Amino acid sequence: MSTNKVENYKQADGLRGILTLFVIARHWIPHGRKIGRLEEVFLSIISLIGEIGMYFFFVLSGFLITGILLKNRILAEAGNYNKVVIWKNYFIRRTLRIFPIYYLSLSVLIYFNVMWIREFSSWHISYMSNVLFYNINHWGIGGHLWSLSCEEQFYLIWPFLILFIPIRYLKNTIIGFIFLAPFFRMLMNYFNPSMFTQLLTPAVFDGLGLGSLLATHRIIPSFTLDSHILKKKINTIGLVGINLILLFYFKPADLNIWNEFNPFYEFFFRSSFAMVGLFIVFGCINGFKGFWPFLLENRIVLFLGKISYSLYLLHNYQLYLFEWFKVSIQTTGWYLIIQFGILLLFSTLSWYLFELPINNLKKYYPYLKK
Repeated sequence: MSTNKVENYKQADGLRGILTLFVIARHWIPHGRKIGRLEEVFLSIISLIGEIGMYFFFVLSGFLITGILLKNRILAEAGNYNKVVIWKNYFIRRTLRIFPIYYLSLSVLIYFNVMWIREFSSWHISYMSNVLFYNINHWGIGGHLWSLSCEEQFYLIWPFLILFIPIRYLKNTIIGFIFLAPFFRMLMNYFNPSMFTQLLTPAVFDGLGLGSLLATHRIIPSFTLDSHILKKKINTIGLVGINLILLFYFKPADLNIWNEFNPFYEFFFRSSFAMVGLFIVFGCINGFKGFWPFLLENRIVLFLGKISYSLYLLHNYQLYLFEWFKVSIQTTGWYLIIQFGILLLFSTLSWYLFELPINNLKKYYPYLKK
């Protein structure tokens, strides 16, 4: 028996590609130039979409990883299979997908000591980039690696919960992790106010946990809600999240609650992104209607989603590399289109020549087999 087939959520893959473009735009557009008022407003919109997108990725990761582990756990328990095999092969499969291009790109940077990355190389190698930025209280080269560190740390601890906690306690355990995030942000910023608190893995467990909770409601019969009731609840959560984001951005009154590090701010602001992320993930996995299938399921967008990992991983290195090696390709204005073309080329080559062949090795490591 093999349970390696993963459900194909086309719209989620397409949105992954689109949101990756927003993250790249947020990092590239202000590079090396003075920003005018109109561009500042434009960047604020891009930044907001990028932040919501980051929590979309966290919610999606929680949903997919929990779904895979939980389905295989149920099959293993029904057939009296060893769940440790699921745990072992899960890590092997994650390693085959994530590690090769990550460590290859890091090796190049460390070898040439680009922007003196060797000084902090051990943090990036050990997937502790988010802790590094919190400790030094500023960004360094590889600043975008913080989210990959959060996800990798999540991948390490989550299988123990999903595979081995008794099913009857699983839902409440996940809910506990969801509420851990805002309380963690409040507590950490009470003792040491820092914008980098939000990079630590416990601070994003509301996003990861909401995705995981959604997976349990779809898979475990005793947790399953009527589809109309579940849709209504998630729509309400999404609406509340959107309104909270708008309130925090527009600040309709001169109140302290809108200020960063205020307990109200720490509790609700980041969690509002997770709530909207849950709404978007739920919509994608069930299929948005109307115009959205045309946008999210077309070939170009799906291809961007396919190579989104390397796009995200490489984009923040590229400009540094060209500057470091004094390659005369400008990084302003319309030259960014040339830069994106180069990034697209390298990411495509990375996928077909490096990532895909290694990823295909996962067929030798099924979660369960008879």
